[in-house]
Amino acid sequence: MIKGWTVVLLAIGIVAGVVGLIADGQRWWDGHEFLSNLASSFTSLCFGVPAALLVFSHLGEAQTQSRDAERARLRATQEVDEFRAILLQPFAAPGLEDLSGLVSEVEAGMKRQSREFRRGTSETVTAAQDALDEAIANLMVAPGPHNGRQPWRTPWGRNMKPWGNLVAGQWDVLDREIRPRLAELGLPWVTAVQTAVTRQAARELHTEGRNPWRPASRDQESVYGADLGHFLMDLKALIDGAQQMRELYQPPAPTL
Repeated sequence: MIKGWTVVLLAIGIVAGVVGLIADGQRWWDGHEFLSNLASSFTSLCFGVPAALLVFSHLGEAQTQSRDAERARLRATQEVDEFRAILLQPFAAPGLEDLSGLVSEVEAGMKRQSREFRRGTSETVTAAQDALDEAIANLMVAPGPHNGRQPWRTPWGRNMKPWGNLVAGQWDVLDREIRPRLAELGLPWVTAVQTAVTRQAARELHTEGRNPWRPASRDQESVYGADLGHFLMDLKALIDGAQQMRELYQPPAPTL
């Protein structure tokens, strides 16, 4: 609408300017001072109004874009913080760095157990198993009593499925809503590689054989095999993605 009126007024202004110059060359304005002033004012108006409209239109668009970007940043910050909170829910860690450290301890315990099982004595195998049990217990939020060394088979373990659904659902919000909107507004996001890795990890949380509460074999008794290893790998990918997103969209510090 504004651009249409701008074009019309500019065209009228050009025509009025040309006519005024021709009339001036023929000295037609002599004795018509009032009409001359009126015509020149009208011509100036035809050029001035479009210029003002373009300036104000540009300022308005810039303000709209700024508001949209601010809303997108706020929404991204909220959704990233929600993803972080969901990710931490079942684990005994106050933050992502703490959770990453606990996961690394479990991975180290698994490597030690595997090494001692191959070439260690019964005493070192038992010690390695006990250390791994402790590392897994430290990772959990109050897993409660369990039968033997199967904490993932307890009600706590069964509750991991709803948690996985929450993780996958919140990642879908980030991946399908937040990321495209930020890209549309030219705002930053994590790398394409990290996005793909996080997407795959969120999708595979419930894949059979990639988590301890849904092993590849129904008769599998060990909870420290490949299923736990795959789960820890996916969990680390989710942690890395959440950390990178949080670096970009950090919630404001609470005011005192």
